Amino acid sequence: MKNIILFLLFLAACGSNPLSTIQNIETSCPKVFFASEHNIYVDTKSTLINLDNIAYMAKINNYAFNKGCFNVEGAFNSELSILFVITPHTSEINEIFLPFYVAIINSQNHVLDIQYYNVQGDFNIDAETKELVESEIIKTITIENQDTDEKDSIIIGFMLDQQ
Repeated sequence: MKNIILFLLFLAACGSNPLSTIQNIETSCPKVFFASEHNIYVDTKSTLINLDNIAYMAKINNYAFNKGCFNVEGAFNSELSILFVITPHTSEINEIFLPFYVAIINSQNHVLDIQYYNVQGDFNIDAETKELVESEIIKTITIENQDTDEKDSIIIGFMLDQQ
């Protein structure tokens, strides 16, 4: 009998406490835009970029909120997956490196938050020709921000240099 009581106390202690649970309130997801001036990324191994030495070109193609959007204890929280499509222009480079940013802006176009990321991968290779082919990379990030609401927007773009 004593063992049964101890076992029941053990189960009660391991159960969830309704006072300590974090509330996830589902909310509307913000609109997502691709930065028009930072939507295409071009890479080369040369110091100057021109049409003859482009290694690959990448484009931000699509996005998805994987599990919806939530308000967790007053802060916006969501998983955002971003699809990148990369086209090879030479067979000399197999590795892909894409630096990008995700910015949250409010309805007055003020930046609330900006985060910087990168994604790496390899080109797919055609089995018959052994040539590099257009490839896709999906990067999933977690967005957490105290000031975000459904009126705000998310902008995704590549980090570009002056070339």
